[in-house]
Amino acid sequence: MITLSALSQNVILAAFLAFCRVGACFMLMPGLSSVRVPVQVRLFTAVAATGGLLVFLWDRIYPYVDARPAVLGPMIVSELLVGGLIGAMTRLYMEALRFIGASMAMLIGFNNMGGPAIEEAEPQAALAAMISFSALLLLFVFDFHHEVIRALVASYAVAPVNVFFNPQAALVDVSDTVSDAFFLVLRLGSLFVAYAILVNLTIGFVNQLVPQVPQAISVEEDGALQSGGKKADSIKDWERELILETLASVGGSRKLAVEKLGISERTLRHKLRQYRLAGYLNE
Repeated sequence: MITLSALSQNVILAAFLAFCRVGACFMLMPGLSSVRVPVQVRLFTAVAATGGLLVFLWDRIYPYVDARPAVLGPMIVSELLVGGLIGAMTRLYMEALRFIGASMAMLIGFNNMGGPAIEEAEPQAALAAMISFSALLLLFVFDFHHEVIRALVASYAVAPVNVFFNPQAALVDVSDTVSDAFFLVLRLGSLFVAYAILVNLTIGFVNQLVPQVPQAISVEEDGALQSGGKKADSIKDWERELILETLASVGGSRKLAVEKLGISERTLRHKLRQYRLAGYLNE
């Protein structure tokens, strides 16, 4: 039976502790944590990065290795939490970009059809997917992952292996990162937010005014009809007075009244019959 020496055991444990922090970070950081990247690829990438970084981190890990389960167990949990925290804080910016991308698509009305997402399995608006892909591409172009690895190396000075994970400090870091990410994406999407507010206010005002337009038109039509009725009544009154005065001026002679008014005798007879029925003429 092959037994490991204390030196070999400590070397393996040191490598495993480094893998816990590096692997947890790589499993959550943008790009490698995408569902489109197979788990095996992520795992082998984390193993390769651990092997490369272990040379630089040896003096910060190996002296604190302790094979006793009471010490090794909390140390492994602490390394997983520290690595996961670093990866989660880098991922918060991508999540903030996905949020503002979906919000921008919704604000300008381009969220009806969902398309394939870049990092997630669920459908995503085309505009949001384009923003997420552009941001991820820029992260690769500007060596963002190198900065993450550099942060991993520097984290051993801030959170040594022999010091357990501090939840209070981690919560403060997460809160600051969320705040910075939110204000960053809010500045990026401020134009779309302003556009949506102006358009929605305009549509709201138009919707409030449109129902009043037919009512206003109907009021104007009623007023026109009423004024037209008054005008029609005044014309009829003027016509009746003219006919009766003309008839009186010629001594009641219908023949002379027709010649003076320029109307036919039949029309005059019809008008007089109306006036008699209405009570304006007594014979």
